[in-house]
Amino acid sequence: MRTAIVLCVLLTASTAAVAQTCAAPIEFFNTHSTGNTCDGTFDLPALANGAISNNGKDVVYHVATSNPYAGTVTLQAAPGVDLSLFVCRGPCGTYSTCIGAADGGAGALNSVDVPAGTADYFVIIGAASGSCGSYTLNLVYPPND
Repeated sequence: MRTAIVLCVLLTASTAAVAQTCAAPIEFFNTHSTGNTCDGTFDLPALANGAISNNGKDVVYHVATSNPYAGTVTLQAAPGVDLSLFVCRGPCGTYSTCIGAADGGAGALNSVDVPAGTADYFVIIGAASGSCGSYTLNLVYPPND
């Protein structure tokens, strides 16, 4: 009986970690990440106070930053994949205030500037077109001299 309970808990924990929703975002501690939105959810059907349609599956990252310099979040979609990049302030949700959005078309390199200072951001990778696919996400700040 104990084995079944432990297995159930492990399965539940791994499902929540894979969900990548506003309620369970991926903590983005590094400056580089890769993924695939086909493994994401339909958590956010719209963004930016409901004004921008997000018809595809999305992946949500949480970024807590404290940097004296402005930075840039970049999203490189795989060739032929049309993904959108949104950088929004918390709380994460359809009615979050987004500080930037970019969608340059299939395979495009999209970027959004992040202001200097301390803030919590939610980086959402989605697709207004409804497509999904692999991507590379980077958060770049100049060196702190």
